Amino acid sequence: MDVSGGQVAPAVAPVEARKEEPRPKPEEGEGAFIERGPTRADPSLEAWCSFCCRPRSEVGALVAGPAGAFICSSCIGESSALLGGVAPVAPAVRRAPVSRSSVSFELVGQVTARERLERGLETGVRRMLLLGPEGSGKSTWIRELVEQGRGVLVSSDSLDRAPADAVLLVEDVDRLSPAEQSALGVFLTRYPERTVLMTSRGGAVDSGPVLVSDSGRLFVPTTAALSEAVGGALPVALLEQVQLLVSLEAPGIEDLVEIARRRLASREDCRLSDEALTALATEAARSSRSGHELQALLARVPPGTWRLEVKKKAKAKAKPARRGRRKGTS
Repeated sequence: MDVSGGQVAPAVAPVEARKEEPRPKPEEGEGAFIERGPTRADPSLEAWCSFCCRPRSEVGALVAGPAGAFICSSCIGESSALLGGVAPVAPAVRRAPVSRSSVSFELVGQVTARERLERGLETGVRRMLLLGPEGSGKSTWIRELVEQGRGVLVSSDSLDRAPADAVLLVEDVDRLSPAEQSALGVFLTRYPERTVLMTSRGGAVDSGPVLVSDSGRLFVPTTAALSEAVGGALPVALLEQVQLLVSLEAPGIEDLVEIARRRLASREDCRLSDEALTALATEAARSSRSGHELQALLARVPPGTWRLEVKKKAKAKAKPARRGRRKGTS
């Protein structure tokens, strides 16, 4: 206490109010990066699902996250199940309309097959078999359906994990092991409501009755004819479940020329004359894998403008003149 009568000094000096330092501003683009939500991944990227580590070519369309991660529709469904089926409500997003046009340039000339498969998908056929020789366009059609978001490419061991409302695409069922084919048959029997499109190598199917109605003609192939067409590569129990057969034919020379012309349209550094295109298509048509062979031939043509070399006919050598015999000589 101050005896001089002055004011008593406080025991503790008041703490001066600290001025808050301004927070550093986020770097340009940082805020947008944090706020950005999931988007549909660019279909041209060769990306992999960050959860199941399967490529886009196998699982179909992917969702891209803000940190460079990807997730497929199958893992989205499993994640929802792990959370008890409870998922955050996403804001309404206007989706781009799905194209329903012809599937791919690789299926040039396959008009009947395109119409048949499109009609089957639209009318809700559950079991479809896409049958054709190697190089006829089966895999290309499957890839296009995946790109359009109209199907999910699955393997025999991932059937149960695929989205319940998706069209399941199973390639090359004729190349599956007997155990995998059996698992596929069990899945088809257990889930008759699922839509499955299978592809297989095979030839023409000739045996079966033809039905007619006001809407047109319908060829109903027998199971024995299907088994013969695939060379016995598929079990009868699996073929018996096929509801719709879509047959692809090996492309002819004119079709191969058109396919080659459309493929080259994406290559600005390469030009081929009509004669050169016809020559390549003719060689490809001689192969049992015509579509694949054409693709291989085009890949071997380097940048430039090319035309077909015209072989010159070799001139016939002139025969030496025969000398006449003199009279009296033998």
